[in-house]
Amino acid sequence: MEREHPCIKSWYKKCYVKQYNKKGRILRTEPCINNTRDLGIGKSIVNLGYVGKVCHGIVGRYLDSQVGIDDRFLARHNLADLSKTEQVGNKRITGIRIEDERIMGVIEALLKRSNVISHITNKDLRKEVQRVRNIGEEEYGSTKMGYDLKRLLMKKIIKRVEGTHKYLFKENGYKICMMLLLIKDRVIEPIISGIITGAKTAGKYIKTKHNEQFIKMNKILDELFESACLKKPEILVQNTRSP
Repeated sequence: MEREHPCIKSWYKKCYVKQYNKKGRILRTEPCINNTRDLGIGKSIVNLGYVGKVCHGIVGRYLDSQVGIDDRFLARHNLADLSKTEQVGNKRITGIRIEDERIMGVIEALLKRSNVISHITNKDLRKEVQRVRNIGEEEYGSTKMGYDLKRLLMKKIIKRVEGTHKYLFKENGYKICMMLLLIKDRVIEPIISGIITGAKTAGKYIKTKHNEQFIKMNKILDELFESACLKKPEILVQNTRSP
């Protein structure tokens, strides 16, 4: 970093790529080649055109790698926004959290209902939620359904059809709901169940299909950390060893 406007430099031997940054925006990205031999190219002037092509490729790969970083940052940011509680007027509207049984029941009902009709109403969805969660009107009535619809509207999962009391999925709403449900039912709950089951064995390793799959998953995570040049969390280092 340099001066008031940061200049980011990424070095390779005596060469580097630098980026000029102003108020959070990248203004320019350019390579600086102090020794062409670091790139396996001779110093003769006849190689100038080839050096330019190599530099173009370096900058392209550098920018591509940053796109991946931006995507991961935005994904984390969007997930945080999804679960964030927000103030609407004088009311606080709870976000959508994957551990919230009630809203996940609404999402499951919404996905089932959307396979039958293109739009839903408070009454239609409420009846489906009651079937999914095996509860009655006294436990989940119109008021609670209205509140949960506001949660989905606030997070832009659904939209209201103008001039009606009907609701439709927004462009990415269906995909978001499907992914939340899949992650809960097929990733988080089975893994937590496996951890709890493993804890009941009092530290003894029992060879089961689930435990073997869990160890394989940890090995894949190890490889992912290594390929990304990241330090593994201590808890993974301690718990991924099989006998």
